[in-house]
Amino acid sequence: MKPAKPLLQSVRDSWVSLTDGEQPLPTLGDLEAAGVPIEHPGAAILGTVANDDARQPAQAFRVVHAGADHLKHTGLEMSGQTIAAVTHPLHRERLEQMYAQIVETRTPHQWRCLNLTRNAPPERYERVLVPIADDQGDGRCLFGIWIWESSELA
Repeated sequence: MKPAKPLLQSVRDSWVSLTDGEQPLPTLGDLEAAGVPIEHPGAAILGTVANDDARQPAQAFRVVHAGADHLKHTGLEMSGQTIAAVTHPLHRERLEQMYAQIVETRTPHQWRCLNLTRNAPPERYERVLVPIADDQGDGRCLFGIWIWESSELA
């Protein structure tokens, strides 16, 4: 499935051109140099952290950075929070599995759905996530841009 939004297609295309099969994963700087707007208000960076809770997966995802649109559309300041802290409990496991699969397979992922944020009203959005190299170069981070339908109508 290709993203319907030109910006999201551009992010995906830039990532594909940078990875070119066997190349190492691009860094955030590589994406920016390729013209990806990493400071877009709908941008977010997710990273993995060790999980001390034995009832949860060994790796958890944390929102390293969330652009202003995330607060605007969810009412939550997500930067620094784990996915478990910001998503509805019924959806957390599915999101964590999806993010882990993107990291493991090193492939982009696009999604069109309603938000799954804790205590936020439902709102449709589309987003693309791409795996990127972290400071250690092992690709345990994700970069993405979310575009909410109501932002496009404004």
